Amino acid sequence: MIQINKLITYIIIINGIYDLICALSILIIQYKVPFFSHIHMSMIIDKKKVKVNNYMAYWILTYGIMRLYDLNMAFFSYLIEAICFSNEIIHGRLRIDKGLFTIIVSLLLALYIHIYI
Repeated sequence: MIQINKLITYIIIINGIYDLICALSILIIQYKVPFFSHIHMSMIIDKKKVKVNNYMAYWILTYGIMRLYDLNMAFFSYLIEAICFSNEIIHGRLRIDKGLFTIIVSLLLALYIHIYI
C-alpha cells in the first residue's frame, strides 16, 4: 500500500511540473518548446473566436501549482479539470478525443488520491 501511495504522489508531482512547463512554454515566447506549447492548445477547435492562449496558460499554471502544493488541492484540481473539459466538449469547443483522454486521466488520478492517499 505504501508503494502505491509513493507512486501516485510521484505521478502527481510530475504532472504538476509538466503543467508548469506547458504553461510557461505558452506564455514565454523566447522559451517556447513546441511540444509543450502545442499539446494543450491543439485541443481547442476554433482558436479564432477567442484568443485563448494566455488564459489557457494561466489556467494550466494554476492547477500545476495546486498539484505541487498539496495532494488535497491536487484532488480538487483534477475534479475541476474533468468538469471544465466535459463542459467544453458538450458545447463543441474542445476536440472529443483529447478532451476525453484528459477527463478520464483526471478522474482516475482524483480517484487514486481519494482512495490511496
